Amino acid sequence: TTTTTTTRSPGRAATAAAPMAAVEAQALSVVHRPSDPAEAAQVRLRGGRVVYRLGTARVDGVLSMSRAMGAFHLQDRGLSAQPDVHTRLLQPHRDAFVVLGTDGLWDVATDEEVLSCCRHESTPQAAALALGELAYLHHTRDNYTALVLALPAWNAVQISDPNHARQSRNLTRRCG
Repeated sequence: TTTTTTTRSPGRAATAAAPMAAVEAQALSVVHRPSDPAEAAQVRLRGGRVVYRLGTARVDGVLSMSRAMGAFHLQDRGLSAQPDVHTRLLQPHRDAFVVLGTDGLWDVATDEEVLSCCRHESTPQAAALALGELAYLHHTRDNYTALVLALPAWNAVQISDPNHARQSRNLTRRCG
């Protein structure tokens, strides 16, 4: 099985690999920011400008990403919707899940926090909800969306917790 990751910032994808003894998070994409010299040069080549506001590089002083879907009002000001495309061979016995998330999640959570959060949930739906809660509790300053796609090794990386109660909303215990 092959997965093709198309990256348009904001947002990022990550995957987790098993076996349990060596579970690790692997970033599948990069964030395209106008503070990156190569991205800033591309913004300028497309007729845009990079303006710093409150210490953050922004396309035309507005968006902190140099590539994005939407934001059509910035398409003629240097923003690009052109994705980076990478292909990675999935290993069914090792790859457990893929998380697709927006910058509202990835700006406040590390790959390891996302991995831990997903491993403490019994379903991909519960994991996606927990990631939204994680972003909220980390005081994200942006909107956030998370999608968790279970792969064949999903069950191999889950941590069974008999005291786990969805009603508790205790992310420190669930995700850490």
